[in-house]
Amino acid sequence: MRRILVPVDFSTTSKKAFRFAVDLATKTDGVVILVHFYTPEKKTVFGSQEIADRNNKNTESNYLKKLNRLKKKVLEESGANVVISTIVGRTPVIENMLKYAAFHQIDMIVMGTQGAGGLKKVIIGSVASNIIAEADIPVILIPEKYRMKKIEHVVFTTDIKKTDRKALPIVFDFAGLHDAAVTVVNLFLKLHADDQKGKEDFDAYAYHVRKTYNISKLDFKQIETKSVAKTMENLLEELPYDVLAMARRKLQPQDRIFQKSFTKDMAFMTTQPLIVVPEGISL
Repeated sequence: MRRILVPVDFSTTSKKAFRFAVDLATKTDGVVILVHFYTPEKKTVFGSQEIADRNNKNTESNYLKKLNRLKKKVLEESGANVVISTIVGRTPVIENMLKYAAFHQIDMIVMGTQGAGGLKKVIIGSVASNIIAEADIPVILIPEKYRMKKIEHVVFTTDIKKTDRKALPIVFDFAGLHDAAVTVVNLFLKLHADDQKGKEDFDAYAYHVRKTYNISKLDFKQIETKSVAKTMENLLEELPYDVLAMARRKLQPQDRIFQKSFTKDMAFMTTQPLIVVPEGISL
């Protein structure tokens, strides 16, 4: 979590994401790369390539100044001593952001989402939904309604697959930076009245995790449900948390449309920060 990429469009939400990233970098002695993407002007029938290039250069210069003003303001307000780089990139946003992250060995992306709160009202932008579905590194989404506060409780949702365990060190490291408790939650679809296998599997999973990691503030909770979506929507009321974490499934190409939709829906269900960790992440 030392190299953090933060895309901003200068909206209030993206600025919140930047402040969250600065706070995280303070705790990890990390650096923040602040980036804005714009669509460059192209040569037209009535204009030369030289004019378009000059206009693009001016546009990039103006955006860079704007980024540096934002950087100065946040550093002054937070009192943080964090190294922050500012860059201006060109569209397409998703493709170029992921390429930049890979080439520069970015550890995490922190970005804002916009919406009105609540499962049926929140609208996650296409950029955020595609980034969380395609990024090979953890992504933290900061909801529009979020207010910065002390992080005391992190909830990690799991269907107790072995591949989920690769996400656990990242979740535990994040929680440790804030001295926060972690609750590992399994939403259990009980198919039969005498179905005990789900409980036994979760107990075995919890035993393995406790044995593997020396985490003092660690708890496990299994919740029986008839609807995962509805339970996730109300999870904050049943089990108050400050940050929600989940592992993103790595599916076959034919399943990717469903995967993007499911990942996006998960992001709809919380007004708190959401950490999405890709299943096949290399530690």
